[in-house]
Amino acid sequence: MRARKLSSASGQTRIGTRPILGFRLARVCVSDLEDCVKGTLASPVAQYVWRAERNVSYCDPKGRSKVATGSGAQEEHDSPHKAPASGCGCGFYAWHTLDALFRPLGYFPAARWRYKRYWRVPHRRDWMMLTGVAGTGTVRIHEKGWRAEFAHIVGLSDEVLSFPFPDPSVGRPKPQKAIDGALAHVVGDKYQVPVLASAQLQELMHGLGDFAPTFPGGEGVDLGREIRTVRV
Repeated sequence: MRARKLSSASGQTRIGTRPILGFRLARVCVSDLEDCVKGTLASPVAQYVWRAERNVSYCDPKGRSKVATGSGAQEEHDSPHKAPASGCGCGFYAWHTLDALFRPLGYFPAARWRYKRYWRVPHRRDWMMLTGVAGTGTVRIHEKGWRAEFAHIVGLSDEVLSFPFPDPSVGRPKPQKAIDGALAHVVGDKYQVPVLASAQLQELMHGLGDFAPTFPGGEGVDLGREIRTVRV
């Protein structure tokens, strides 16, 4: 099944009812802590965790990180505007393709996809996990990804795209296992979604919505220039 192509014309257009799909990395909590129980997916950079249902984004009213929140979200009336706003960084993020997600990160060896939480528990490490997400509501399409008003997790993978370690970074990166299999399935059970190889995850997602095209430009770890806005 081919994804519907989105026009790069400016403006806001309703394109239908199918979600916009994308990829992101999530931090997997390996044990029960006050902010994140075992098997919960959390943002690697912001203070929120994902629910196993539709997640609603709000802009940070204090203007600190300008990101969306999952559980423990700010009340909407406290937000400076509805997320995702143009010219702001609020909303749930996802990248159009695996390359768009992993290339700016240097395709780190799979052995490095462990996340050390220095600010919480010294020497405790959480895993990072590839997550397939679907964005709905207002979705702002960028060069390499999108920001959405609502998002939910549709699938998980125990692989990342990386160069084999300790081999040198030559040739094409390949899927590498990046999380303990037992823990991966704890996460899958918690969110009631399958845990698949990365190629199978992409196949699954094609049946659940549409991938927006990746536009030229947008080098770096951010989503790049905003292209257009859609409502789904």
